[in-house]
Amino acid sequence: TPPSLEKTRAEKPASAEPPAHAKAKRLARLIVSDIALYNQAAVEEGIRNNTFTELLAHDIKEARTLYAQRVPDEIRNTTTYLDDAFEELIARKKRELNIG
Repeated sequence: TPPSLEKTRAEKPASAEPPAHAKAKRLARLIVSDIALYNQAAVEEGIRNNTFTELLAHDIKEARTLYAQRVPDEIRNTTTYLDDAFEELIARKKRELNIG
């Protein structure tokens, strides 16, 4: 292996997040993107009418249950990854729909 490749593989960013946190973030984004994919009309309607949480209450509840089953308590209790993923979806959709 050339030395330059060895060095690249060996170096990690100083601020690399723990794998369990990266996994929790990925899961949160995946759950939210699935909700957006399978409920496109409701997501858009909810964002346009500011009723996102009400229209998708069942899906949000299921998302929280799945996230709780798959993410350790110590991560869930000290982070907001799932909420952040929902906020990112809403912000992205607002931009797409040209909503302030």
